Amino acid sequence: MTDKELFSAMLFHDDKNSNYIIQKFKPKSDKIYEVVKAKDFLDTKLSSDEDVYITINGFCGISRKTDECRQINALFFDLDCHCKYTKEVGWGVEHTYLSLKDAIEENRLKKPNLIINTGRGLHLYYIFEKSIPYRLTDKSVNEKGLKIRESIINSISDDIQAVLKEANCVLELDTKVSDISRIARIPGTKNTTARKVTKIIDYDEDYYTFEELLKTNKKKPAPKKKIKNNEFGQALHTIRLAELEKLQEYRNFDCRGCREYMCFVYYNAAVQVFDRETAYNKLVAFRNKFDDARAVPNSQLKALSACIDRNKGSDYEGFYKLTKDWIIQNLAITPDEIAELGLFKLSKQELKKQQNKIDKQAQAMQVIELAANGMKHQTIADTVGISKRKTNYKKSSPKIEKNQKISVALDKQKLNAFQNERR
Repeated sequence: MTDKELFSAMLFHDDKNSNYIIQKFKPKSDKIYEVVKAKDFLDTKLSSDEDVYITINGFCGISRKTDECRQINALFFDLDCHCKYTKEVGWGVEHTYLSLKDAIEENRLKKPNLIINTGRGLHLYYIFEKSIPYRLTDKSVNEKGLKIRESIINSISDDIQAVLKEANCVLELDTKVSDISRIARIPGTKNTTARKVTKIIDYDEDYYTFEELLKTNKKKPAPKKKIKNNEFGQALHTIRLAELEKLQEYRNFDCRGCREYMCFVYYNAAVQVFDRETAYNKLVAFRNKFDDARAVPNSQLKALSACIDRNKGSDYEGFYKLTKDWIIQNLAITPDEIAELGLFKLSKQELKKQQNKIDKQAQAMQVIELAANGMKHQTIADTVGISKRKTNYKKSSPKIEKNQKISVALDKQKLNAFQNERR
């Protein structure tokens, strides 16, 4: 499934036959507007050399005036980077994404349904299980619903800003983009300023109700004392450094497509074993072993090391708590490499978790196939053994394609295809 298809399936899962306004423009050209229905969105042709936006919420007419809104699909948050240098932007976005993930795991921030890398920032979406009507049955404005919406936006904004401040993130929350008529970049289209394609980097299909978003996060109390590491952690990361050097050699020092991430993981482990000067010198030596060391210039090393140095969590600072899944995915490590080199072996509990992901994806494939054959929602739910609500997103997907977010537990063929694509 492409990013555009996933975006459509999730954002429009409770569409009420509304209109959505697309805005296109090329640098130094006039803006072009187009009105589409959700069911026709995937057929809309989007050029690779123009910036393309779409309204997040549905409208009655052909303009995106607030008064013409029909349904509110989601809450939207825009995190922008105002750095001048491209390399600093890239690692600034990565730093912020990892900081948000830490906050979500620590229950300091509700998990967004969509996190999108726009090339110069992040877009966060909290999608409603049932869209909120802008007007009531008597045609009056849904004032109560709008007040609750505003209250939730303020609460989540405070949580996001607290995370950004604590982790010293270079991205800033734009507090002026919460209006109902807001437009946002479509995943899979190009950000011509950043010269990068907008892409989905994380998603979750468990949509929210008003009540769920109103609940206050039960934040874990921060420890009294900050700790950098312990003896066991140093042993673990010493092993990780050796594993990365072993992987680099196994790939004949090529590693195209993931050299920067290998350097990122290497330095992140090194600073948990050595002082920062020694860690950086070891990083440079590691980078110099690549067959083309120029592919990761010194400016890039300084940007990624600065990104790691300034990170702060609730009980640690100066490094990231990177999961095995994150490392395996971003370094495109194959099952063969895991088996032959003994890298990042998973525990029984982690294997069970990965198997659940496989089962869920297989279930999704089955739902899509049944939907393609014309089977109704309730019949699909009964056949597969899931709730009727969970068939909405799957059925709206027009065809089966490989998901770009492949985890380590997927079969060998898909992982190899993903690795080749990264190269």
